[in-house]
Amino acid sequence: MNASNKFNLVAPDKYTAWPVLGRANDKLVCIYTVADKHSAAESKLFMKTSIDGISWSDGKEVFTDKTGIKGVTGVGNDSEGNLLIWYRDGAPAVLQTKFELYKTDGNTMTLVCKADFDVRGGHIGNIFAAEGNVLFSFYNTYGLVRSFGILKSYDDGKSWEMTPIETMVDKPECPVEIDGFYAGDKKIFALGRKDAVDGTRAMFQLESCDLGQSWSKKYTNITDAIFNSPAFIFEQGEDKIFLYYFDRSTGKLKRRITTFSHIWGNPLGWSDFEILAEESSGGEDTGNVRVVKINDIHLAVYYAGNSTTTGIYGVTNEY
Repeated sequence: MNASNKFNLVAPDKYTAWPVLGRANDKLVCIYTVADKHSAAESKLFMKTSIDGISWSDGKEVFTDKTGIKGVTGVGNDSEGNLLIWYRDGAPAVLQTKFELYKTDGNTMTLVCKADFDVRGGHIGNIFAAEGNVLFSFYNTYGLVRSFGILKSYDDGKSWEMTPIETMVDKPECPVEIDGFYAGDKKIFALGRKDAVDGTRAMFQLESCDLGQSWSKKYTNITDAIFNSPAFIFEQGEDKIFLYYFDRSTGKLKRRITTFSHIWGNPLGWSDFEILAEESSGGEDTGNVRVVKINDIHLAVYYAGNSTTTGIYGVTNEY
């Protein structure tokens, strides 16, 4: 790491948390939740935009229904460069909770589809494209017995197929809040969060060499990230993977760097971490890092604070 610079993206005020970060063509977009505490009965969603990742617009409220719990769980891009947004209307693990897919150009929100999946609630992660511009997302459920799998769209997100990878999985053995990417040559690579202290505390590594038809699931040597969700930047031309995560147990934003050719089929081969930022405390009132690339700089965002007041912070890193 050559340099790291932390700044306040959203000033601490109420419970401002769970930022997601993506691009709408030439605009950076950050969407975040505002509530009165971590497990609130109601929440609002706001959006900020930027061209350079340094100067940001004022927060603008989006999805303006005033009742219930709202959240954005994953983002990606359609073929025209619009930002696609998985909008969760309701609480995690509640059967009545529904997902909808929206898109934005950085100004307005447009409904793409109402996704009436067999598995409701839970989590749907970031969207990435594979060959033929097929869109993928990973999903998972919550609870003591869980499932996870992939969603696939052939029409720019207007409709989706749901394919389970594993069902009826005990909580300690089910990866959640999975982030992945397409590496070419029909290979899909992903990491998933470990959500129980039973057994090993390591992240899961998922691999498919046939565009998601079959999968392997193995533990990694990343054992400092339990309850912490992964975020990737993959530089295919340089064969590099940059893994970001916020270690809630210590209040530290961490990064690991490896090469795809080294880590594919080698989940115990992850490099050691470097610390990019530190907070005075950890726990559930910190975390949820997301990251994008701006020229030769990575911008990571996360939230941190206490049980009633948090802010959203950005960290820019040269590499």
